[in-house]
Amino acid sequence: RLLMFLCSGEDMDSLDIPTQFSILQANIPEALMLVQVLGFNMKSMKEEMDFVFTDIDLEQFRARPPGVEGVKINEILKYVPFPDLVKRTLYNLMLSCSHPILGDKTVFILMLMLVIFKGDKDPVVSEINEQYWTMLRRHLTKRSESSSVVECLLGAIRKCLKTLPLMAKPF
Repeated sequence: RLLMFLCSGEDMDSLDIPTQFSILQANIPEALMLVQVLGFNMKSMKEEMDFVFTDIDLEQFRARPPGVEGVKINEILKYVPFPDLVKRTLYNLMLSCSHPILGDKTVFILMLMLVIFKGDKDPVVSEINEQYWTMLRRHLTKRSESSSVVECLLGAIRKCLKTLPLMAKPF
């Protein structure tokens, strides 16, 4: 679903095929971790499931036997089949990306585009990245009461974006 979303936009179409392949190959692991960060920052399991699962997934989940409950990503991280040190590190990195703004779906979409459209030397990729930073700043400005709040939110977002490569390493 993530790839279908990313490849359906005009921004991706504006790039040549080798550049598309290059940025997707380099940045998909971080994009997948960003999905986990979103779930980690959502308030409830229901909100997380409604966002992450397709209608078919939700239908299958609702058909589960009595007593089988869903869990948030926070709980799942405790049971992933990684050595304890890796699990603790991953959990601590998630905690470092804990901020209410990182549970906002609009912010998530803009961050997703920032993650994908970065790191390539193609000037079109850089231009697209700058456009998404502008959109993000504009979105935060509309929902915030002051420029200092916007800067604080942007700081949390930048910190998270810088943490994603570390999170993606075990995968």
